[in-house]
Parts: sequence; structure tokens; C-alpha cells
Amino acid sequence: KYAVYENGEEKFSAHFEHEIGGYLIHLTHGENNETLPINESDFTDSLNFLIRHLVEEHIFGEDSVPESVGIRIVAPGEYFTVHRSIDAEFIKHLESAALISPLHIKPVLQELKKLKKVLPDSRLFGISDSAYHASMKDEARVYGIPRDVAKEYGVYRYGYHGLSAESVLWKLSRMQGGIPKRIIICHIGSGVSIMALKNGKSADTSMGFTPFEGIPMGGRVGDIDPGAVLYLSKLLRKSSDKMREFLETESGLKGISGTTGDIREL
Repeated sequence: KYAVYENGEEKFSAHFEHEIGGYLIHLTHGENNETLPINESDFTDSLNFLIRHLVEEHIFGEDSVPESVGIRIVAPGEYFTVHRSIDAEFIKHLESAALISPLHIKPVLQELKKLKKVLPDSRLFGISDSAYHASMKDEARVYGIPRDVAKEYGVYRYGYHGLSAESVLWKLSRMQGGIPKRIIICHIGSGVSIMALKNGKSADTSMGFTPFEGIPMGGRVGDIDPGAVLYLSKLLRKSSDKMREFLETESGLKGISGTTGDIREL
């Protein structure tokens, strides 16, 4: 998913999607909406395809480039609870976090390499998907593990889908001229979370240290007894990496249905 903004207003958006039977791009430019078939090469090289389209449609000039590019960051750790300029230090932290949450982070690292190559003069920013949840109090953030261990290794419930929550609040405010004191937001997609908001701030959320926790999702297990994970790991003879893959991509709706995690197909 990409979007182009000018002076705070969205001018254009593109959503590349791998549908059953092929690849599509959904385009929005002002009041115009269209969906076009694309090939696998254009889907894989989405950034270059997008830039070409923007130039062809005169949204970008031949020599113009975005002043800044923001990219959504879904990563555990205190370091990623704020929005940051992307530099060598940021990449180093991101690579370390990829060992914990590769599903989200590895594609971001690949996209960052493309962005630096295709848009070398644009400033890059990592936009935290957890920053919104930094207002959660200890009773919502801490796990039942020793405090010194939690502090040393940064194991807390960080929560995700914060950007989604902020978008909902922004839209509610425009629709109603303000926001209710108490709100529950359900973010439902291949990833799922439920968020409790009080006075516009995050009070609690179903996701935790990683996006594993909470509601069963497309391929993610959601809440499960840690004892069951240890038991299955031993019986299935899976390493920690293989077990993570099993719980992240083979479980949830895909595991329950035995066919797919795609709710549209189900």
C-alpha cells in the first residue's frame, strides 16, 4: 500500500494485491477509482511500477521526488515506540528485531533498500505502529514475569495497529466534531486486534510483545497457553524458528479451516 500526500492532503493511493488467480492494483486519484490487472513482475517491483505510473499520470514530474517517505514499522522493543528518522542505527535495530518478528520486518528491510535506490534524495522515516499505545499503564503493559528480566530484555506488551486507531480517531472527530470518552476499536484484517481507548488515548489492546497475541488471525495463532506451545514444540520436534513460523503462518483461521486464512475465500 502506498499513498502520496501534498500539504497534508492525500492526492493519490495505490494498493497492490495478490488475489486468487492473479495480481491487481487498486488506484485512487481524487474522485477517480480504478482496479487494473498487473503481472507478477510489476507486483514484485511495486515501487518502480508506482513511480512510473505517477510520472505517466503527471502526478510527479520527471525530475520531482517526494520530500519525505514514511514507512510503517511493526517491531517490538522500546526503541520502536516512537517515530524516528531512518539511519544506520535504525537499520541495525530493525535487523535485530527481525530475529523476533520476521514476518513484518524482513519485507520492510527489503522495501527500505528499494527506497534508498529508487528515491535516494528523499528523507526516510520509520512510523511506529506501537507509538500510540505508549500511553498504556503498567497493568496493561507488563507480563507476569520478573521485572528485572522484563526490563533487561524489553519484554512488554507494546501493542500494534496504533496507526489504524489514530486514523479512526481522526475520522470520528471529523464526522462528529469530537470523540467519545470511551471507544472500542476492532481492527479486522489478516491481522486482528481490539483496542480500548479512554479520552482518546490507548488504555489496553489485545496484541502484545509481538502481533501474535490476542484474537486468532489469518495465519497467526492468537492467545494460546504457553504450556501448549512448549508441548507442541517437543512433540513436533520444531526449533524455535520453525515453531514461530508454525504459529505465525500455519495457525489461526488457516489452521482451524485446514485450507486458507483468507476470510473472503472462507
